[in-house]
Amino acid sequence: MKKIYLLSIALMVSTIIFAQRKPKDPADIALRQTEKMNDVVSLNETQYATIKGINEKYADKMIGLRSVPPAEKAKKRTEFKSLRQEKQKEINEVLTPDQEKSWNTYRAEKKNEKKQNREAKFEKRKAHLKTELSLTDEQVEKLLTVNKEFRRKQAVLRNEKGLS
Repeated sequence: MKKIYLLSIALMVSTIIFAQRKPKDPADIALRQTEKMNDVVSLNETQYATIKGINEKYADKMIGLRSVPPAEKAKKRTEFKSLRQEKQKEINEVLTPDQEKSWNTYRAEKKNEKKQNREAKFEKRKAHLKTELSLTDEQVEKLLTVNKEFRRKQAVLRNEKGLS
């Protein structure tokens, strides 16, 4: 009995320890981004070093922005957007026109893939609701509309109380 008790405590403690997120290292983020760009557009050594420096500079700034309190979500979003635009502008100055075109094509494809995955998940959820709850198409749409309205109201309340 004592062994089972100790084993269960050890299991709970280890679960808590492994569930904690590790802080992201800006150098790792920058290296991953640079490697991905190198794979897509075949950078030369000078471009690689320059883009790695740009990625490191902006990774530090982005991680710093993540520590902004949730109450300032709108401000944080606009700052992230402006940082991404500045970063892309600096990167475009380093790339050749062909590389820039290849990189923009790659980014557009990835954005499209994300959109299609989101839509597929949404359709899968609708089908699940319909089959598991034996709902008609009209009932599913009504349920989704109610959920959407609830999320909108919830967001408004969070913004008023400074929680989001």
